Order: sequence, then C-alpha cells, then structure tokens
Amino acid sequence: MNIYKLAELGIIPIPLIKAGIDYLLKNKLQIEMPDSQTKLQEKTNRFIEELKSMPIAVATELANQQHYEIPGDFFKLVLEKNLKYSSSLWLDKNDDLNTAETNMLELYCQKAKIIDGQSILELGCGWGSLTLYLASKYPNCNINAISNSHSQRKFIKEKIKSKKLTNVKIITANIANLNLNAKYDRILSVEMFDHMKNWALLL
Repeated sequence: MNIYKLAELGIIPIPLIKAGIDYLLKNKLQIEMPDSQTKLQEKTNRFIEELKSMPIAVATELANQQHYEIPGDFFKLVLEKNLKYSSSLWLDKNDDLNTAETNMLELYCQKAKIIDGQSILELGCGWGSLTLYLASKYPNCNINAISNSHSQRKFIKEKIKSKKLTNVKIITANIANLNLNAKYDRILSVEMFDHMKNWALLL
C-alpha cells in the first residue's frame, strides 16, 4: 500500500501529512522556478508552445470517473445550497459558506455586466450554481449551460423543475467536440479553462 492510500485511510497523522505537503511543494518550486528572469521567460514560452500543439482537453473520461459523475447527493454533504464547488468570496470574516458562495456568484454577474434579457452560454456549469443563480435572478435571460457529466445534467434538470425555471437549457457534451451554431451576449466559464490545454483552439 502506498503512502497516498495510507493518508486517505487516515492512518498517517495530519501534522505528518502537512509536513509532507510542505516538503513536496518546496521541492516542486525549486524544480519549476528558474534562477533568472530570462530562464523563466524561456520556460513560459516553451509551455505556451507545448499547449498550442495539444488537443483542447485530455483525459476527459478519467475526470468524469474521478468526480464529474459522482452523484449530487455527495456534494450536498460538503457544499452549501448553491453546490458551488469553485472558489467562494468572504467579504466578512464572519460570513458562512452559503454567504461566501452567493457573494462570488454576485461578483460574476457584476464583472460580466449581466443584464436581464441577454442570451448567455456557460461553459462547464458544474452542479449548476451559476446557471441556476442567473436563471433565478434574471428571468428574461436565456441560458445554455454545458456540462460533460450526465449526473450533473440530471441534478440541474431536477433543480430547474423544482424552481419552475423556464429559461435554462442543459447540454451534455465534451467541450473538445462542442459545435454550437449560435451567438450569445455573454459567454461565462468558471474554472473550466484551468482544465483545458489548447486555449486558442478552444476559443
């Protein structure tokens, strides 16, 4: 049994796990951070060129197995009512997780300058936190949300039904093969691009 499995089983004490993480991160930084600005720029340029030669996304089926196809009931145990599993925003140190989730959803709306009546595409909608928030707050917006997960689509459709929303369409598709013949006023994506490789091809 390897050390990662032992950690997952709770056999290794938390302080020891933290020390191990600290060691691994310091070691990784030494490897990844060149000792001069010129070398750093060269490394960055090589990385950009490498991404340009890659497909839009890799190992999408593996990602689905790891977490995208896990039932929504699991995430209800560890997240708040929006089931937002990307970053939240604590405007006050006393904010609870639900408030922090809502703070961040509201910030997305402000930054994207959402106006009621727009057509919106969300790429990588997760469990629907932003899509459902937009649909409720802007009832005249038409929202298409893309997910790579059948279980996420099922969960969101149940939420749409329970909230009696009529302005949302959920599309299950692999972003690498997505072809939409439509125009949108806004295209939003929260942390999906972190998982992509060839951004230029995706755009």
